[in-house]
Amino acid sequence: MSKFYDEMRQQSEALQKLLDCYHDDYRPVVELTDIIKERNLSEFVFIGMGSSYFVGYIACAILNKNGIKAKAYEAKEFSSYAIHTIQDDTLIFLISQSGDSEEVLELSKKFPTDHNIITVTNNNDRPLYHRGEIKFLLYAGEELATATKSYTNTVAAILKIANVISACFGKETFDFDKLVRASISEMKSILEEDSSVIVDLFKDAEYICLVGGGASYCTASHLELVVEEAGKMYATRYLPAQFLHGPVELINKGFNVIASDFSENYRVEIDRIIDNVLTFGGKICVLTNRDITISNPNFLSVKLNIDNEFYAPLLEVIPIELFIYKLGVQRGINPGHIVRVKK
Repeated sequence: MSKFYDEMRQQSEALQKLLDCYHDDYRPVVELTDIIKERNLSEFVFIGMGSSYFVGYIACAILNKNGIKAKAYEAKEFSSYAIHTIQDDTLIFLISQSGDSEEVLELSKKFPTDHNIITVTNNNDRPLYHRGEIKFLLYAGEELATATKSYTNTVAAILKIANVISACFGKETFDFDKLVRASISEMKSILEEDSSVIVDLFKDAEYICLVGGGASYCTASHLELVVEEAGKMYATRYLPAQFLHGPVELINKGFNVIASDFSENYRVEIDRIIDNVLTFGGKICVLTNRDITISNPNFLSVKLNIDNEFYAPLLEVIPIELFIYKLGVQRGINPGHIVRVKK
């Protein structure tokens, strides 16, 4: 078995370790609550590279829906064009699973102090951990291949952070412990399932289009990297409505789509995408929590036990990781082995 497969299988255990630490009196949670209330903060900015950037979409989906200003930036882009927009009432989250991301570290050097800076990282012996007023650790353990357990733990950390911020503003919150515990149980079940049906659907795929909206846009974006890094196959991602405004014209025989379907706000668009893909000869796998009955050999529905759209990113990646691993083995590559990518 590859490192990618081994680390993929460790995700539920790693997530349990994080849950054991992220209780309400976890020191970073208490400190975050205190500074939000004491400093009259009104804007929250999430910055990272790769999947550590994409998780910011989850926070933004939750906070913006609650009427709280939040933005997500890629670190190099923020450093180049947006750093001067930061005000005294802005709290910045610097996110790097490795703690070594070059662009995030370069950005951190542009802040003269750690005031209003929070770091989120997996390693307490890496440079990023030594910055920030408050430090959230991911407790994912060592990771050597394409991000799996450090990614899902980062998702959980961001969900906890968004919950804390929402609570400070008196907005809607979710039962973090209950939802993550349920996710761990479901994750274990998914990891034991056979992903052959997805492999059979896309066995001849040369590229895959990932589609997701809201918090699941993080999933689509992360899976783009998983398909490319681990599967060595071209991928791209779109928001559902964005896909219908142009890329839909690309659909023909051999066009492959994986779509996340956990947001009520995007049901109409997902149904239209399914219809278009099947009408024009493409293939589509839909990750969903509803019953979709379509008799077509080019359609596959993978039903997951997810009842909160914001927590969907914890689980919807798992069947696709398994699929990419098995497809890669069939194609004679070493799935998840990274040679050129710097984390």
